[in-house]
Amino acid sequence: MLLQGILMCLWYDLGQAVTVLEQTGTTDNFFQFILVKVSEIKEDFEVKRFMLGLSSFLVNSEMPDSVKNHYTNIIKALAFLSTKSIEIRQKALEEKQRDEMAEVEEEGEQFIVEDEEDANIDIESEDDDEEWDGDDEDEAIDSMYDSPLDKIDEVLHFHSQLSNLQQAGGQDFYNFLMQQLD
Repeated sequence: MLLQGILMCLWYDLGQAVTVLEQTGTTDNFFQFILVKVSEIKEDFEVKRFMLGLSSFLVNSEMPDSVKNHYTNIIKALAFLSTKSIEIRQKALEEKQRDEMAEVEEEGEQFIVEDEEDANIDIESEDDDEEWDGDDEDEAIDSMYDSPLDKIDEVLHFHSQLSNLQQAGGQDFYNFLMQQLD
């Protein structure tokens, strides 16, 4: 969590965060730790924080040599995280579809009586069978904890950062970064 906090500081104020890393002499340790932890990420919120923090370094301005020396690893980590984000989303989508299919199968197990009078039973409407399950309340509680960070798509943000860099006249830097992916 501490590492994610530092990454959010980078996203919020890159200049100040880099200055603190430089003043404390922890820039190289920070990047080494990032590269170790990036492969251990499993949750979407972790991917988002890592991508937002690391993509902050993609600016067309002077960075200390201690940061420049790590651009290759930053780009590789961002490419890995982009793939990881897409995998997590795909997995969540598949789980949601599986859950929906399970609901449909549950509802499909009911028997159908074609003629009520012949069967001598009363058939209740679907509305009578449904009970309140608390989903509305759960959604309200979840939305209470939403933040502006939740609304950012990290993969699109990374793409946007690269596009902005290219358009801002950083073509040489952009080409350098793209070579790092090869």
